[in-house]
Amino acid sequence: MGIKNLKKFLERNLPSDSKAIQEIRLTDLSGQVLAIDSSIYIYKFTCGIRNSAKDLYNDQGESVTHIHAIVNNVGSLIQKSILPINIFDGKPTDQKVNVSNARSTIKNTSASELEIVQRKIKSILRKLNIKPKTLQDIKNILELFEKYKALAKYYTKLLKKTTTIETRQITECKEVLKVMGIPFIQSPTESDPQCAQLVKDGYAFATMTEDMDLLTYGSTRVVTNVSKSKNQCNIFNLEIILEELKITMDQFIDICILLGCDYTCTIPEIGYAKIYNIIKKYKTIENYIENDPNILSGKIVVPDDFDYIKARHEFNYPIVETTGPFVWKIPDYEKLHRLLVDKYGFTEDKYLYIENLLSSKFYSKHTGQKEFKKKEIFISMESDED
Repeated sequence: MGIKNLKKFLERNLPSDSKAIQEIRLTDLSGQVLAIDSSIYIYKFTCGIRNSAKDLYNDQGESVTHIHAIVNNVGSLIQKSILPINIFDGKPTDQKVNVSNARSTIKNTSASELEIVQRKIKSILRKLNIKPKTLQDIKNILELFEKYKALAKYYTKLLKKTTTIETRQITECKEVLKVMGIPFIQSPTESDPQCAQLVKDGYAFATMTEDMDLLTYGSTRVVTNVSKSKNQCNIFNLEIILEELKITMDQFIDICILLGCDYTCTIPEIGYAKIYNIIKKYKTIENYIENDPNILSGKIVVPDDFDYIKARHEFNYPIVETTGPFVWKIPDYEKLHRLLVDKYGFTEDKYLYIENLLSSKFYSKHTGQKEFKKKEIFISMESDED
């Protein structure tokens, strides 16, 4: 989930001429190292594929959408002279177990609803194939078409809720990355704090994710809303955010906890429009709870399970791996060909395109290999499902 309404909070409270959030070209990050929240982009790509068609399969009938997702993502970044470090989710912390269980329940419920919606859509499509004979038939078809559009929209929503990245798929993605020579990390918990740690340790320039809680974990730069085909993204600068809001990092974390995070519940009656003034006035959550007239009078009730202290601890002292330095190695092209073409069903042209990317002047400089003579391959890896 990240932090609820954090982007809205920032847009509301930062100055109109703020430099804290900027839309830039993705190629402006050329030469930089990005820590990639990999699972979220595999998930995003998979949802995009399933929304427009079915999963991608190899000759054995096995789903290989996840392999196309990881190769597409890292390949497109290398094409723009960006070095990726891929981070994968581990087990959620004890504080997040209840959230994870709740999400599993939602997935199971959504899967049942998805089957019902699929049957309804098929029924409507059959009726839409009947040629109208009267004006009433035309009206009926128009009504059915409106129902179809509503169901299709709901189907997409359910599809996102039911999409799951399995352990086996992550293992296969890691194998491909290893053969490509691209570094990756298995985070001991969720990938967010591990991504942030790479930036804090100076191993990465920024994190690339769709979750705003990377800022709360202390990533000084966060790249979001990435469109490789349009060559654009947004970049958030934490230091400028703190400076322009005139708050400390501890106060920013308290703001994020009040907005809503996965580690605790929130206090009812205080939305993102009120929280900035609360922290500016009271400085900390403790002072707010102990001194606010609305809380003291009982007008606002703080839930018993509002455990902001543990939430603070999770953001300040997350469990992460000590890593680095990172090396981009010379790919094993023979093994990569066997994996991508023979096992995962990539076309020969697409494989050669990937090989060209990995032997490019930019990537070769970091791996120490000699540049190959390029072959002309007319394939683009860029799409908005990346």
